[in-house]
Amino acid sequence: MTNQEFIKHANNLRKASKGNWYQFTGIVDGKHVCIKGYSTFLQIFRVDGIQQNCTMDNSVGNFKLELLQGLK
Repeated sequence: MTNQEFIKHANNLRKASKGNWYQFTGIVDGKHVCIKGYSTFLQIFRVDGIQQNCTMDNSVGNFKLELLQGLK
């Protein structure tokens, strides 16, 4: 999965899980990625075992930007 495919997939998970937690574990551009989130808040966002920073009440645009920055 490419970075852009992952961001689209994570955003679709977010939209499909309104009021519920969602999760993803997989390989994104050669990196092992795990997320657990509720709306735009990612409680867990690990890339190759390293926790990435996440903002709580995030806008959708910033949510996607944080996903992209965390993958770099």
